[in-house]
Amino acid sequence: MTTGAPLVVVPAIATDPEMLAVLGLEQLRLQPSKTIIYAYPGVGGRPRQPGLTFSDIADELAAQIEASDEGPADIVGMGIGAYVLTELLLRHPDRVRSGMVISTSMTPADNESRGRDRALGESARAGMAPLIESTLARWFTAGAIAADHTGVQTVRESLRAMDPATWEDIWTAIAERAVLDAEAASNIRIPMTLVAPLHDDPVNVKRLKDLHASLPISRLVYVNGSHMAYLEHPASVLEVLDSHLAWAVPDAIRLETPLLWVGA
Repeated sequence: MTTGAPLVVVPAIATDPEMLAVLGLEQLRLQPSKTIIYAYPGVGGRPRQPGLTFSDIADELAAQIEASDEGPADIVGMGIGAYVLTELLLRHPDRVRSGMVISTSMTPADNESRGRDRALGESARAGMAPLIESTLARWFTAGAIAADHTGVQTVRESLRAMDPATWEDIWTAIAERAVLDAEAASNIRIPMTLVAPLHDDPVNVKRLKDLHASLPISRLVYVNGSHMAYLEHPASVLEVLDSHLAWAVPDAIRLETPLLWVGA
């Protein structure tokens, strides 16, 4: 069976399309009409784009969805991919059939947090090496790091190979991202699944809970793992995506009570 719609996966920072092969999207019970896995400028062999913004990425993806001539797409925003979905909803709502975000929400950020994002980008000017282990500690559970999980290995190599200027490009875009306040979220009338890893940053988890309270048609799903749960526990995330595609129909009903997806 098919969804009859394209699937667009927008990964997290330092995650190129090849790294998402671990998800096994070909195993989805409801297969999309087409699958697009986005590669950020400066990642996956693409040249970097100084001055990059998430609105640029949204415009690029909207054009790809339109060119496919297969109707609006199901968008999966992983980590910073949620900010791309925000821009798509604000700039190209007719291109989005449903949305699923994991690990990061689309809700407002204050000036202090935007300043921290800019500073984190600028910290790479001294090179990527000093950032790698502290970044992995934020993105994976201690158990995954101790076991040298495959996901940890691939992200470590990706960070090691990343141009520091690309890292700064992306974090500057993060600092300048558009957000959805509660009023804007209440006007989104498409099915939205919000996935909160149990061991992610508590701020991310709280924002996803708040977003769930504002969205008219949404589900809040807890999964095992930390920020990079889709690399640490890919089978669980695949199952949640499978269930999202089955639920995200025109008459989808809001699920008030959060779900716990133990999975693999």
